[in-house]
Amino acid sequence: MPDTMALMTIACPEAKPGLARAAEILGVSADAIDAAFGVVPIDPDRGLYAVQVRASALPATDPSGQQDTP
Repeated sequence: MPDTMALMTIACPEAKPGLARAAEILGVSADAIDAAFGVVPIDPDRGLYAVQVRASALPATDPSGQQDTP
């Protein structure tokens, strides 16, 4: 069964990110991002982009939406 994908928004105001930079921003490995989907501009003037990421690769969050830290 294929892994569920999550559509994520990232902020990268310095420039349009590549897959590696998008992965770094999300805290996942680059192979967790769907390369075929790529990095899609949402609002490039504000540095907002979308990527698809394997949901199982995303860091856990608590109910308030904050990332869990070890």
